[in-house]
Amino acid sequence: MKKKAFFWTSIESISIPSNLVNLNEGWCLDTPHLKNIDVMPNNPLFITFDDGKFILAKSNKINANYNDLVIAKRDIKRAIIPSFIKTIRKGAFQKSYKLKCVKFFDDSELQVIKSRAFNYSS
Repeated sequence: MKKKAFFWTSIESISIPSNLVNLNEGWCLDTPHLKNIDVMPNNPLFITFDDGKFILAKSNKINANYNDLVIAKRDIKRAIIPSFIKTIRKGAFQKSYKLKCVKFFDDSELQVIKSRAFNYSS
């Protein structure tokens, strides 16, 4: 998906198809109503995680690990970032107005929080 594909839309639900392998940075900026996110089975790069709260990504098809947090549901109140996450992508929690708590574990492998990752979140 191209950058700003859903910019300033009132989209509430999105399902990533199995054949979609590129989500450009900022593809889902300014989507405060996004409450349902899903990834179709057999997608080689993306998965839904933690009962549909997050979409995670592999850095490439060869990598066996999902180490990027791509996006979170916008109505999330608490985010527990898995220890294996290395990058939180741009806009991942943007406009998550109900977000009150973000927890990182002591053994976190987090290396990068991209710009606007928590922009306009509470």
